[in-house]
Amino acid sequence: MSDIKHTWNHRVIRHVSASPLAKGTEFEVFYQIHEVHYEDGVPKLVTNDGARVGGDSLEEIEQTLSLMRDALKEPVLEQSYFDGLKDSFSVDDLSEEEKRELKSELDELKKHVVEAPSDPEEFLKWLNDEPNAGC
Repeated sequence: MSDIKHTWNHRVIRHVSASPLAKGTEFEVFYQIHEVHYEDGVPKLVTNDGARVGGDSLEEIEQTLSLMRDALKEPVLEQSYFDGLKDSFSVDDLSEEEKRELKSELDELKKHVVEAPSDPEEFLKWLNDEPNAGC
């Protein structure tokens, strides 16, 4: 059984790329806030896209902005660090409680799954007749 602690936060990531308009060895540098995921405090994954601000309420937006402001207080991480890492996450890395939560969420999702016919003509008929098909 694994006791790996999984956490995440917002961090500023420094991106360096060759400029499409550059001649020779000119590079473009830019900074963006991303979600970074850790295993036992070690950065392991970074989101492909920068973090977005949104939520179900103004309070959620304010909370997200606060977490992003906290990222400005931490050292900047280099994108190149993450480029060399591979996603090594497996279900075995989850605690028993995390596995139970995941199973519960999957069981809840299964309630909403409907078996669609594999025959194309039957599928089109089913798609037109089924009230929740195509959602």
